[in-house]
Amino acid sequence: MKLTQLAFILSVVFFPMAQGSSLSVSPPYLEILSPAGQSLTQALKVYNAGEKAIIVDLYVGDFWYDSSNKRAFPDPGTTPYSAASWISFPKRQVEIPARGSADATFVFAVPLSSAVPRSLAALPPAPPEMKGAAEGPPPDETAPLVPNAPLSAYATVFVEKVNEDANKGQSNLGISMRIAIPVLYQRSEKEVSRLNLTNFEVQQPTPFKPLILKFSLQNMDEIYAFPSGEILVTRSKDKETVARGSIKAEKVVLPGQTVDYEIPITFEPASGTSYDGLMTLFFGKEKSIVRNFSFNSR
Repeated sequence: MKLTQLAFILSVVFFPMAQGSSLSVSPPYLEILSPAGQSLTQALKVYNAGEKAIIVDLYVGDFWYDSSNKRAFPDPGTTPYSAASWISFPKRQVEIPARGSADATFVFAVPLSSAVPRSLAALPPAPPEMKGAAEGPPPDETAPLVPNAPLSAYATVFVEKVNEDANKGQSNLGISMRIAIPVLYQRSEKEVSRLNLTNFEVQQPTPFKPLILKFSLQNMDEIYAFPSGEILVTRSKDKETVARGSIKAEKVVLPGQTVDYEIPITFEPASGTSYDGLMTLFFGKEKSIVRNFSFNSR
């Protein structure tokens, strides 16, 4: 069993519901690699920078994408590859002392067999974001069991602080902070092998605008991917390198999802000059996609 914490993508999936709050959680993101039939107990560290002790609620939801391919955190069990029913909480409320921290523990139990649909067509796109039940939905006893767990499954652990005044009849104040901790599961170290590059477009640079590469990546595999990449721009006549760019592994591409990219590359193009470019995308362990492009400066 293996657990990997990807703190470097905090800005992508760690989102406060209100600015200026004193609540934070570490790690912001979890990857779990485990065979079927295993359980993993994980403690999230919840920090309170405020002057008063607070109580947070813990509950689970799905981690998926909506019909426009935007990140979504819908009700548990409503999306393909949902692992929400695999998560349970020994304690659903945790008190965090003033200017202190406490552990919020959950158990991730991978079943020996699962009714999680392995076909992306088995369920419609995720509905709008909604708060889910505390321990996820009960298993569907009528659904056919798939031998072993799916290659991947997804869930979200929510840490939520409710405004104290909301309990005093002032319901309009509501939730003051909610933090989503996505959990990505893989049954084995299978390498992503089917990632398609589409809609590639080059927007030529000007004296006032950078070179911009636009493209989409579609994941046709059963496990998620964190693509990264490098971009090299050379002058056509002498092959001298004039610019470099990078694509950081900050976007997760879930099974069946298409994610759009827009990469700016800043340099000072000479008027009437031809340039060549090479973009290399990396995913999985040793997979890559290479795209050549050319453009003329105005």
